[in-house]
Amino acid sequence: MLLYALMILMPLAGYTTSAAGGRDLPWFGLFEWPNLLPLDRPLARAAAEVHEYGAYCLYAVVSLHILAALWHHFFRKDEVLRRML
Repeated sequence: MLLYALMILMPLAGYTTSAAGGRDLPWFGLFEWPNLLPLDRPLARAAAEVHEYGAYCLYAVVSLHILAALWHHFFRKDEVLRRML
């Protein structure tokens, strides 16, 4: 559940950082996301901090997920890793 929550939180925090900071919002050069937020530097800084700490949490959760899959494969000898692959 935490992994899914972070996958929602990270893009929202990144969008808020850019939009409230007054920066452009390109999407891989294909189009521009609409800026729905007014210029608000304190909100942009807070969202950037959430985005930064969210990244650390995401690294930790993904690492734990990988370690759990390897634990299932090598110690429990079940089919979890093969099903994931």
